[in-house]
Amino acid sequence: MDALDALDPTTTALLSIDFQRDIIAESKLAPEDAAARARFEAAIEAARGALRQARRHGVLVVHVRVAYSAGYPEASPHGGLAAYMKQEGVLLDGSPGAAIDARVAPEGDEPILTKHGISAFSDTGLLRMLRMGGISNVALAGLVTHYAVEGSAREAADLGFRTLVLTDACASGSPARHDMALTNLAPLCTLTDVAGFGAALAAAPAPRPRFHMAFAVRDLEATRAFYCELLGAKPGRSAERWIDFDFWGHQISAHLVAEDALAQAPTNPVDGDQVPARHFGVILPRAQWQELTERLREAGVSFLIEPHVRFAGKPGEQATAFVLDPSGNAIELKSFAHDGAVFEVHGSDHK
Repeated sequence: MDALDALDPTTTALLSIDFQRDIIAESKLAPEDAAARARFEAAIEAARGALRQARRHGVLVVHVRVAYSAGYPEASPHGGLAAYMKQEGVLLDGSPGAAIDARVAPEGDEPILTKHGISAFSDTGLLRMLRMGGISNVALAGLVTHYAVEGSAREAADLGFRTLVLTDACASGSPARHDMALTNLAPLCTLTDVAGFGAALAAAPAPRPRFHMAFAVRDLEATRAFYCELLGAKPGRSAERWIDFDFWGHQISAHLVAEDALAQAPTNPVDGDQVPARHFGVILPRAQWQELTERLREAGVSFLIEPHVRFAGKPGEQATAFVLDPSGNAIELKSFAHDGAVFEVHGSDHK
């Protein structure tokens, strides 16, 4: 096993892949001999442990399954995984065999993604989910090692994620295929077990405190659409006149008020821009900042202040952009070259 240092739960995701009844026990895909079935059962038990560790530490858990529509329209006439599943008549969406095994079933609002190929990234929206969530570490558990686990791990590594394969939480019908897949992945990934995964999560320093901010809006549904669908925030608790959002790990609350309560905010000059004096925002890694600002532009969102770099070549250099939510609240999206630059100062006044 590879040595594993502390793992930040807030930037880590656990992918639980293809733990489905047709693959485990209920079709021609399932192992036939007792030894292979025992290996699958051991992997499921280890995956249960990985899920417990992830949930205990607040890690994002994503369940990925493979399933096909009636008639298998996803199958190519040239072969491939879907064509093979059509031939065998397995993993039909909605069938008992396509269901995730109850022992490793999703809990609460844990997302479930459906794929039609080998990799968990195959047309599932997983990459966007991880990028929007600020995830940099991806741990994998699943069946089978030499298909879904290896394919997903290779792609995760190519996409720049620190990729961990939980070797005891995956299995193949053949021990030789399991071992060969891990040998192939060793130069690309960190090979560890569930115990090492849990220990690395426990060794992470305490998370930074979260901030809370409440703000006034004129329309809750328009606010929900803007923050969730455009900015990628997650909705939290809500009532008739308010809603909470998970804003990159911080809690913000929108409160419905009368139209005349929303006054025009004053501005101050900052590096040549008239910046709204009252605003809030988020500091993102540069790649995530670029992805978000490009997505907003593609969605037709008008920028109050266009994306650009301010204080170029000086301490505190930062990429910034401003948008207004549907109620006119100003939001700044910014990015620094590194975390240590957030509080750097120079001679001129700046924030």
